[in-house]
Amino acid sequence: MLSLNVRAVLVSVAGAAGGAAAIGMLVYAVCLGNAYMLEQVAIDKCIDSGRAWNHEKRTCDV
Repeated sequence: MLSLNVRAVLVSVAGAAGGAAAIGMLVYAVCLGNAYMLEQVAIDKCIDSGRAWNHEKRTCDV
């Protein structure tokens, strides 16, 4: 059986790893949200200028 000290260290390491994973997923979600928002702004600018947005290439067609 594991001693209490070893078990406590393992639980602490697992908790820290879980916390780091949660923070990483939060950062990823924020970055993904920002990328989506920036693309929507580009689409709006393209449409407002009277051009067509190409969804396949993600560019504004002339």
